[in-house]
Amino acid sequence: MDNDFEIFIKNLMKIEKELNLLYKDSENLLDNLIDKIGLSNLSNKDEIISKYEGLLTSVSHEFESEIGFLRQQIILLNNYTQFRIKHDGFSEEILQKIIDDDLTITEKKEAFKENRAKETIEKIKEIKQEWEKVFKNASYKKVKESINLNKP
Repeated sequence: MDNDFEIFIKNLMKIEKELNLLYKDSENLLDNLIDKIGLSNLSNKDEIISKYEGLLTSVSHEFESEIGFLRQQIILLNNYTQFRIKHDGFSEEILQKIIDDDLTITEKKEAFKENRAKETIEKIKEIKQEWEKVFKNASYKKVKESINLNKP
């Protein structure tokens, strides 16, 4: 990852951490609101408290969760993009077959025109190992589906 990207991801993680702290603080805030504003005397206090709880949870815990999910999606997309840039000479179909299936002899000859058999086998092995290292053995198709690249 380049430095700007790493900084961006770290900043998202800081925001997540702050939202987590805010979520923890929201319980004290609610207790203080109940005590200080005399909420406990209202006939619809349970409804009001429930509304406060929902809003405070939404603005803290739910945002934290959503940012965490989106951060993971951004990292996944970045990793996929870097992989595709590195292996731009191969089509999506060939890369998917290399990673998820096996290439036929004809497909190997077509994809690796300049390489001899041993070089072809080594290159396929290298591509698979790189993919497995970055994507933890997830299928090529699954990664593309996760980042919504299969949809028009």
